[in-house]
Amino acid sequence: MTFFNELSNKLFPKKSTETSTGSFPVVHEIIHRSQTYLNGYNAWKGGPVQQESLEFILAQFHNQLAENDYSPLFSLVQAETTRGFMLRAWQGLSGHEFSYLFDYLAERVRDMGYTFYTSDRRLHDKEDGVLCIERHYLKPSWRIAPINGKINQLSGNTTIELHILNNQMQHIKFVCQPYQDAKYHTAAPFADMVCHICKT
Repeated sequence: MTFFNELSNKLFPKKSTETSTGSFPVVHEIIHRSQTYLNGYNAWKGGPVQQESLEFILAQFHNQLAENDYSPLFSLVQAETTRGFMLRAWQGLSGHEFSYLFDYLAERVRDMGYTFYTSDRRLHDKEDGVLCIERHYLKPSWRIAPINGKINQLSGNTTIELHILNNQMQHIKFVCQPYQDAKYHTAAPFADMVCHICKT
């Protein structure tokens, strides 16, 4: 029995007549990576799987911006105050490798001048099982020099989520939400961030 199945049986031994919406997490905790995981992560960095994953993200981003291609594994998020993408897990990539990619994207954002605001994990009861959402939330560092007297917000606050359903990797959601307040300088283009995080 997997961890998620065991946890589901313990937390939800019997369904009531009312359907749970899963809006509120039944477990909320800070992400802690084991030394075994970190060893695997460090070995993965710089390897061919990492490079191929980043090249795929960058290629799909530019293709979809130009409306030259469509992939069921990648979709852009473009709203008035939100920019981002969703990357679905694909066959041939292990769960650990997809999780490594999730952590690596956050590491690359940090290297741009961001700081980690929170890294947490939430478990939700869903009709089709237990949904785990791991999240890295990063904000521009206050140490960054202002631009023309205004706060440099880089590309805006950044949220990266890893969705796992019943212990199976589903997708990574990566979104930036710039401040609209006049005291902030206009956010840097999201494309610049994508190019940075995918640079190998």
